[in-house]
Formats: sequence, structure tokens, C-alpha cells
Amino acid sequence: MKKLASILAALMVMFTCACTMRIPGSQGSGGQVFDPFAQAERTAAPVFASEAPAPTESPLPEGMVTFSGVDVNGDPISLADFASAKVIMINFFETWCPPCMGELPDLETIYEQYKDRGLVILGVYSSSDNASILSTISSIGITYPVLPCTPTLAELQTEYVPTTVFINARGEKLLDEPCIGSRDIAGWESVILPLLQNAE
Repeated sequence: MKKLASILAALMVMFTCACTMRIPGSQGSGGQVFDPFAQAERTAAPVFASEAPAPTESPLPEGMVTFSGVDVNGDPISLADFASAKVIMINFFETWCPPCMGELPDLETIYEQYKDRGLVILGVYSSSDNASILSTISSIGITYPVLPCTPTLAELQTEYVPTTVFINARGEKLLDEPCIGSRDIAGWESVILPLLQNAE
């Protein structure tokens, strides 16, 4: 009975800290799971911020991560841009997800506090439109890079947002499992600081 109670409690925490990747406006539990690469067909809008074709992504060995594309401002961005990073925190978020929006100011605080120690944060979105993303960046004052999801980054995503994955500059995953759900500053520091210390 105690085991069942603890499982139910864990599920409740997940649902209060994360949103399922369902299309905004879908009704009930029968909503469609969001496919970031089918969205272009539904809206006739490009997946990427620029209408130019996204650069081809070169696959890495299994278990490693890479990406290349354009950021929310239309500037090229890739893993190679962060060669001096010790820890790269990839945070999948959406503007329609309250837990995502709630933790963004804390992520900016963490970025400012630890970027000189080698922390990079990348915000990655799939279904939010660029106007809402740019408005969010401006209102919160986000200074870390934000980009639309790319095919290789999508392989890291779960059915929930926020989902956060940690890699190093070589594209190696630093944690076996993604972190699902939002955290406050202390919660993220308990994850980030050991990773930074291990990389020093």
C-alpha cells in the first residue's frame, strides 16, 4: 500500500511540474500528441525560424548528440559553437506550458550565475510561434540562446515539457535520463553543480 501511495505521489508531482506535448486547444485526453515536424503541414509555416533550408545535421555515434540550425533570430547555431562549454543544458519548453514559463526566470538567473564556469543553457521549442517566443525572451530578459527544435534535438524530447537534457561540448550525455518537469533555482543547482565540478 505504501508503495502504491508513493507511486501516485510521484505521478502527481510530474503532472504539476510538466505539460504533455499536446497541441494547444486540443480537447480532453484524446488530444493529439504534438509532432514538431508535422506542424509545418498543419500550419503551412516553416518549422525553423528562417525560411532557408536548415543545414544538414551530421549524425554522431549512438548515445551522442549534435544539432545545427538557426536560432530564434535567424542566426546559424550548432553544437560546434559551444566547444568551450563544460555543461550544456538543453531545456525543451513551450510558451503555452505554465511550468515551463514559471521556471524561465530561474533558468536565466542560473545562466548568469554559472556561465563563467562553463554552463550553457539552450532553450528549445517546437510548437510555440516565433512571435510568442520573441515576446517571452524580451519580457523575461532571456540572454541564453533559444532555437526551434531540430530533427536530432527532437530525438531527446519526451512527451512532456519542460524536459531538460545535459550534454558536454562533445555531445556526450551527462545524465542517463532526461529531467522531466520544472525545478526552482536550488533544484537545478543540485543537478548542475556536480556536473560542473566533475568537468573541472
